[in-house]
Amino acid sequence: MDINSNEYYVYGLINPTTKEVFYIGKGKGNRAEQHLKEKKIIGQGNDSKIDKIQEILDANNEVKIIYYIRNVNEEAAFFLEEILIDRIGRSYLKGYVVLDGNSVLVPYGPLTNLLDGGLNEYNKISRTKLRTLDEIDKGKISIEFAVGKYPELRDVINSVPRTTREDEIKDTKRQTEMHIMQLIQSVDSDIFSDLNATKIMGGKSPDGRVISFECKYGRCEIGLGDEMEANWLDFLKRRGKTAEASKREFVNTAYVYIMENGKRIYEVKNLAVTEISKKLREFIQSSSL
Repeated sequence: MDINSNEYYVYGLINPTTKEVFYIGKGKGNRAEQHLKEKKIIGQGNDSKIDKIQEILDANNEVKIIYYIRNVNEEAAFFLEEILIDRIGRSYLKGYVVLDGNSVLVPYGPLTNLLDGGLNEYNKISRTKLRTLDEIDKGKISIEFAVGKYPELRDVINSVPRTTREDEIKDTKRQTEMHIMQLIQSVDSDIFSDLNATKIMGGKSPDGRVISFECKYGRCEIGLGDEMEANWLDFLKRRGKTAEASKREFVNTAYVYIMENGKRIYEVKNLAVTEISKKLREFIQSSSL
């Protein structure tokens, strides 16, 4: 790594139609312009980036290049490259969010970068606290550390808003885990035992409203809300209630069904979550008569 030469820069490639940055890189000399001459070779290189460039050229437009910073050493360029990729988000990474009442798979951001940038010994960045020197030696760095060492990076970082959907995606995942845990905890352990439950899984939908498992009858599914409602926003729309009221009702309402040979042999809807174990116990007792 070259820390003695201040000939490096950090750049972005921009789609002139959408004004969106689709690639972040660092380099020196004519590195930024070299992307425009790359040829696509299947299985080699960054196909998404090359396809995006070709799409722009085919529309008789030119890829714009923005230089976030110039005349820095290679270490500072590595720092900024990784930070900007993290703030904007890569399309290669995807996750679920709730959009218009439905769980939708979305990319973290528009960047076609395959890697998260930076130099390996500095990945990953912690955005929330200053890492100790020992942690930095183990390959972690913080924005605070980066701008502490290179103050000229601060204004650049502040000029690029954090638009990645990473936090939204992770929050949706936390809600998923919470719902799954709520459902599992709502069922008494002896019920799982009496049903000979195996392969307990968190549900068929991304918002985590369902657990399903194999049992001695076939398959059992327990879910929040109504079986036809993907999430609490759907629940809200169908009932015309306020968001908070709907959410409270959603997480306290459940349905249960049991399948045997492809047919439902037991089903109950609009069930209080606290009643799940009672209803399943009644079914087990009645089926054993």
